[in-house]
Amino acid sequence: MLAWKDSMTTGIKEIDAQHKELINRYNAFADVLSNSKDTAILREEAGGLLDFLQFYALWHFTEEEEFFEKYQCPDAEVNKKAHAQFIEMFGQFYESWQDKGMDLELAQRTFTELGNWVANHILGVDIKVYPYVKAEMDSQPKDPTS
Repeated sequence: MLAWKDSMTTGIKEIDAQHKELINRYNAFADVLSNSKDTAILREEAGGLLDFLQFYALWHFTEEEEFFEKYQCPDAEVNKKAHAQFIEMFGQFYESWQDKGMDLELAQRTFTELGNWVANHILGVDIKVYPYVKAEMDSQPKDPTS
């Protein structure tokens, strides 16, 4: 299971909300893995997560990379490379699922790798944009009526 922590914030509400959604989906998958003895349900849930990630990750990565550029974060290229690595790793899981079907071993491997990648990426790369977001917010004039 993954838990959202304040230390994961990027300062960008859209990106933080997307990360929270990803963590929620991951945790739902964890529930199925730990509670389901029914292989058909496991296959359906794991396949659903992989289908979701196939589209969500690409959309999210594009959004995130645009914000890294907007805030001129020097780690923008590192972020892009990490995203490309994820897409490659995810593609291998997805291909295995399509070719061989989802079994418990593949589901557990997908779960472990995905959890490690998400946590390490958010805490190791994504949060590096925060100081640049904060600096821009701090430089904006305050509204005296608020």
